[in-house]
Amino acid sequence: METADFHFEQPWVLTIAVVSGLLLFVALCWAERRRRRGLAGFAAARLLERLTAGYSSVRRRTKDVALSVACALLIACFAGPRWAWKYRNKKAPPRTWSSRSTSPSQCSSPT
Repeated sequence: METADFHFEQPWVLTIAVVSGLLLFVALCWAERRRRRGLAGFAAARLLERLTAGYSSVRRRTKDVALSVACALLIACFAGPRWAWKYRNKKAPPRTWSSRSTSPSQCSSPT
């Protein structure tokens, strides 16, 4: 085994993976902004702070990033990652018939 050559069978799928990951992240951010605006229109400002006391925007953003990366990696799996191993072929010694083995001419065909 000499070298390993890493390549993708369909590299254009990687572009789709990156674009879909980014689009998913943008969509999740847009949905979060829309959810906050809807909640702000539903409740008063002083009540809104009490309703969202346990909410962490950093934790939500981390989940969005993790989901987007997972989606991109899942799609990247369809690109067909491959490792092509190059072997050095050594010539095998010529095969000879030993005196104990049966030569091809002595073999009988099944009848």
